[in-house]
Amino acid sequence: MPENRKQQLILFVRELRALYRHLYNTRPGDQPATKGAALTRSQNELLSVVAKCDGGITTTHLAKELHVSNGAVTQTVDGLVSKGLLSRQENPSDRRSTLICLDRPLQPASFEEFYVDHISPLFADLSDTEIRQLIALLEKIKKEQS
Repeated sequence: MPENRKQQLILFVRELRALYRHLYNTRPGDQPATKGAALTRSQNELLSVVAKCDGGITTTHLAKELHVSNGAVTQTVDGLVSKGLLSRQENPSDRRSTLICLDRPLQPASFEEFYVDHISPLFADLSDTEIRQLIALLEKIKKEQS
């Protein structure tokens, strides 16, 4: 790899890391959908996935969706169950597994709207065309990893 390209990729990784930290640096309880519950980034991410799954989701599917281990999902779910945000229910199609379900109604749109509102200032200087280009580039990188 040419040295210039390597330096560009190092800079890209640094900037991406900083952007990621900013995107997920929400203060506990900022999310209107969780009504002030102090949540970690992992708990927010997990809740947003469960909120999109009508009827619940297994820990195995959550782990695949979040790209983490089953143990990490179990630990995060335990915390959310103790906060009264999630519950475990018997899986009617497979008694050997349980479904992770919302304990109270949370709308997935409220999570997405919160994050869009939170990150909008970061992208204020980008045109609609530049945002579409950024999306296309990220999709291309993701596709090449599949």
